[in-house]
This record gives sequence, C-alpha cells and structure tokens, in this order.
Amino acid sequence: MVQGEDGGRGGEAVCEVDGAKRCLATSNGTNAIITSVFALGIGAGDEVITTPYTFVASIHPILLAGALPVFVDIDPETWQIDPGKIEAKINRNTVAILRCTSSAASAIWTGSTRLLKSMD
Repeated sequence: MVQGEDGGRGGEAVCEVDGAKRCLATSNGTNAIITSVFALGIGAGDEVITTPYTFVASIHPILLAGALPVFVDIDPETWQIDPGKIEAKINRNTVAILRCTSSAASAIWTGSTRLLKSMD
C-alpha cells in the first residue's frame, strides 16, 4: 500500500472514501501519527489532547516533537476518549486532539464538531 508502483494509490483511495483533499499512506499507525505531528508543526510548548487508554506508541510522537500530551479520561461505556471532558482541558497551548480508538471501536464524536471548529 505504501511502496512500489501502487504506493500512491492507497492514499488516493482513502481520499476518495473520506472525501479528503490529501492523504498520505504510511506503513503503520505510529508513522502516521509521527507524520501528522510534524506536518502540523507541533513542537515545544504545544499541548495535544489525547486519551491515556492507548498504546504507548500513540504518545511517543507527541513527546518526540517536544510537545506535552494532555490526557482526557475515557467514557466507561465506550472505552474511548470522553468528548464531554475535552473542552475543560483546552487552553491557549492546545494545538490538536489525537483521537485513539481501542478494541476496533470508533469513538463517539456527537457534538464535538463545534468544539473542534472552535480550536481552528
């Protein structure tokens, strides 16, 4: 999906499905997070909101960039980051929210679109 003649097609396929303008296929989730963190220019003094209920490789790219992960607890019913607790953690240093899912479940983001747009 990321190498050889068909390397670019993986990213193009994701763009078509998600309706994104651009997409870059990477070899694994850790490299995807590293690429995203550095492409966004996240660095020292920045804070990234995420969940502590994730694999450590989700947090390493934030630390590698010199930024600080800010943990938001999970919803005990979904085991995903609790969208209702995110807003209380946002401050002037918040630059991103890293959504991590577990157990092949998607996080419930009802009502969070307003929150994400307010960070823009």
